[in-house]
Amino acid sequence: MTKSLLKILSSSVVTQALGILIMPFLVNSYKPEQIALLAFFTAFVGVASVFLTMKCENQLFQVGVDEDARAYAVFICCAALILCVLCAPMAYFFSDTFDDLASGMIVVFLLGSLFFAIHNVLLNLLLRFNATSPYSISKVVRSGSEFLCYVVCLLALFDELALVVSSILAYLLAFSYSAKCIFKHVGCFQIWGRVKKGCSLFFDMKGNIGLDFLSSLLNAVSINMPVIYFGMAGDPKLAGIYFMITRFLSAPLLLIGQSVSAALKGHAFAEKKKKNGVMSSVNYTLRLLFIYFAPAYVVITLVVYFGFPVFFGPEWQGITEISLIMLPYIFSRFLFNCLSGMVYVIGEFRANLLFQAALFVVSLMVFYLPVFEGLKIEAYSTGLAACYLLFAFYVVARCRRWSLS
Repeated sequence: MTKSLLKILSSSVVTQALGILIMPFLVNSYKPEQIALLAFFTAFVGVASVFLTMKCENQLFQVGVDEDARAYAVFICCAALILCVLCAPMAYFFSDTFDDLASGMIVVFLLGSLFFAIHNVLLNLLLRFNATSPYSISKVVRSGSEFLCYVVCLLALFDELALVVSSILAYLLAFSYSAKCIFKHVGCFQIWGRVKKGCSLFFDMKGNIGLDFLSSLLNAVSINMPVIYFGMAGDPKLAGIYFMITRFLSAPLLLIGQSVSAALKGHAFAEKKKKNGVMSSVNYTLRLLFIYFAPAYVVITLVVYFGFPVFFGPEWQGITEISLIMLPYIFSRFLFNCLSGMVYVIGEFRANLLFQAALFVVSLMVFYLPVFEGLKIEAYSTGLAACYLLFAFYVVARCRRWSLS
C-alpha cells in the first residue's frame, strides 16, 4: 500500500503546487466579486456532475468481474452523455433565471460538468484496476492544463469569464488523457457490445446506486451551500472569499485526503477479494493520520494567521478571520475524506445517506434560520466539523466489525 500511496500523494503535491503558484496572480488581478463567477461555476459542476452520472462510478468497486467493470463504466459514460444532451435545451431555457453574471452561460457550465463527470468515472476505473500511475498522472494533467490556461488569461488580461473557460479546457484535456490510459491499461472500449451488460449491472445495483446518489447530491449541496447562499443573497464578495479559502486551504487537504482514500480503497478492495478483512489497510491509514494530523493543523494555522494578512491585499479584507474560523471544518472534512472510500468497500450506503442528510440539514439551518444571523460561518464550521468527526469514527468501527464477521 505504501508504494501506491506515495505515487498518488506525489501527484497531489504536484497538483497543489501548480494551483498555489497561480493563486498570487489571481489575487492581484481579480477582485473577490470577479472570482465569484468561478466560484459559481465550481459549485454548479459539483452538483451537476452528480446528476449526470448519479455517482454510479462509486459502485465499480462492488463489481467483482473485470469485464463487468469495463461494461459498467461504458454504460455510465454513455448515460451521462445522453443525459447532458437532454438537459442542454432545458438549461438554455432557464438560464435567464440565474444571476446576471452567469446568465447565458449555464449550457457552457453543463458541458464542463460532463467533462468533469466522465473524467471521474475514468479515474475510478483506473483505480478499480489498480493503475495508480496513470491515475496520478491524469490528475496532474488536469491541474497543469488549468495552470497554463490561467497563465494565458493573466498575460492576455482576459476577464473572469476566461477563468471558467480555462477550467473547462482543463477538464477536457484530463478526460482525453484518462481515456488514452484506459485503452492502454484497462482495455479497449467496445461500446455497443458493453452498454447492454452495463445497463443490466446498473439495475442489479439500483438500490445502492439510489442511496449513493442521494448521499452525493446532499453532500454536493452542503459543501457548496456558502457559495449558493451568498450568491443568492447578493453578496458576491463573500462568495469569492469563501471560494479562495477553499482553493488555498480546503482543496489541497481535500486532494490529499482523496489520494489517501483512493489508495486505501484500492488496497482494501484487494484485501476484501482475498477474504482477509480490511483492517490492515485501515490501521495503516490511521497510523499515518495519527502522526501527521496535529502538526499539519498547527502549521497551517500559523500560516493563515501570519501569512494571509501579508499575502492578500485590502480588497480581500476579512479572509484571515474567516479562514481561521473554517479550519476545524476543513481538517475534520480532511480526516473523513481519508476514510470515506471504505463506505463503498464495505457497503455502508444507508449510513452514508443519513450522514449526508445530517450535513444538509445542518447547512440549511445555519444559513436560512434567523437564529444564526451574524454567526453563520462559525455555526457552519462547528456543525459540519462535528458531523464529519462522528461519521469518521463510525466508519472505522464498522470496518472493524465487518472484518471480524
